[in-house]
Amino acid sequence: MTTPRTQPLSHKITKSYVDKLSTPETGQTFVRDSELKGFAVRITSTGAKSFILEKRIDGRVKRLTLGRYPELTVEQARKEAHKLLGQIAIGRNPPAEKKSEALQGTTLQQAFDDFVAVRKKLKTRTLYDYQRIMKTVLADWQNKAMLKINKDLVAKRHSKIGAEHGEAYANLSMRFLRALFNCNC
Repeated sequence: MTTPRTQPLSHKITKSYVDKLSTPETGQTFVRDSELKGFAVRITSTGAKSFILEKRIDGRVKRLTLGRYPELTVEQARKEAHKLLGQIAIGRNPPAEKKSEALQGTTLQQAFDDFVAVRKKLKTRTLYDYQRIMKTVLADWQNKAMLKINKDLVAKRHSKIGAEHGEAYANLSMRFLRALFNCNC
């Protein structure tokens, strides 16, 4: 069952057009710009309007949020989209660079603290296991910058944990470490 669309899929995005966009009953709707490929406005059921850019980066389609309307004007969003498209065209990966910058000074302990703060509904046993991993298995990495923890270090640590505590505990520890790296806290 499809729902009828109240706005076209593609239209030249202007201030007056964005002002007139209606809110979807549920979910979100995208109106793509007819002039700049990948540039669009996302409208959510709460009435929020955001500018986005969709582009294939490293073989995968990425959706980058440029900013919310009206804090960001149509002209500012279009300029930012042009800038990002230029960076992508010369082989850069803006989302990965942004994540790298955020991780630059973040230590493993800070990442863990943010992880726990965001996931307030962790079960008691799960939280205990994570704290135990931080205190025992990853104790010497707590003040290490996240960017300094590379694949080689992780592989060596996994082997060491497996030899000392068993393969299951090594796998649990590495799943936890991966969760810290993947957390958008």
